[in-house]
Amino acid sequence: MFLLYHSSCKPTGRKLGGKLIELRPHGVHYGISPERASAYSPVIRWGYSGIIPGVFDEGDILQPLHSMQMAQNKYETLCVLDGESIPVPPFYPREHVDEARHRGAITNQIFFLRKFHHTRGEDIRIVNGLDHWSRMKWNYAVEYVPTHKEYRVHVFDGKVLFVQKKVFDPELFNRICDERSISNADRDILEETREMVRNYSHGYKFISVNNHQRAVPPSVIKNSLEAIEALGLDFGAVDISSLDERDRNGKRKSIVWEVNTAPAIDTERGLEAYARAIINHRWRRR
Repeated sequence: MFLLYHSSCKPTGRKLGGKLIELRPHGVHYGISPERASAYSPVIRWGYSGIIPGVFDEGDILQPLHSMQMAQNKYETLCVLDGESIPVPPFYPREHVDEARHRGAITNQIFFLRKFHHTRGEDIRIVNGLDHWSRMKWNYAVEYVPTHKEYRVHVFDGKVLFVQKKVFDPELFNRICDERSISNADRDILEETREMVRNYSHGYKFISVNNHQRAVPPSVIKNSLEAIEALGLDFGAVDISSLDERDRNGKRKSIVWEVNTAPAIDTERGLEAYARAIINHRWRRR
């Protein structure tokens, strides 16, 4: 067994590899070399979307190459989910923005400008309207949608491993501002936009949700499972928000933002959940 992770995923990749060895002392290897991975079977892709020499998706491998490449392009992910009628925010590719505005299809004046590939939301730019942003580097625009709570649902083999919820941590926010030498003026801007962009830069972190069957709206779980299936992934972590809007039964609706193929995991509980799921996976030839 070889856990192959992308170089940008080293922290979690190494921790997960170590946990796999702890639970299964023999026959587990991990690293960033696809050439080395090709000597082992099965192979688990952890955020690695490149070709592995001599290894094909017909063999014993977790995460098909095409699905990985699709999921890591955040715009393509939204296109796939939207095509499967899984709720996503309104989004517009850069080349269609002017056309959409002319047709009146863009109704909200607040947008997030995104790149196809991004990490931890570091690339997000919030704009009020799209008239004066032609010089900025962005690939697509996502319309701002007011949300209730944001979750990360970890799915493996069509089942929920565990659920996390995003919460604001004032100490984390102040530490990030100090480490990055953020001015008071920019800090005020971050404070003003905190509820719109709940990412690491704004001082948000994930905490575990106990008894998610009761604590999390059913639509959050349902849409997360559907998102992983629509992308053809064996596992992944779905970033999803519950909304104030409710369905005819009074349950909160939800909206999917993106899917992570190598989520950062910094808890023993999370690492063990993934490690056990990998070890207990019923390997099959595709």
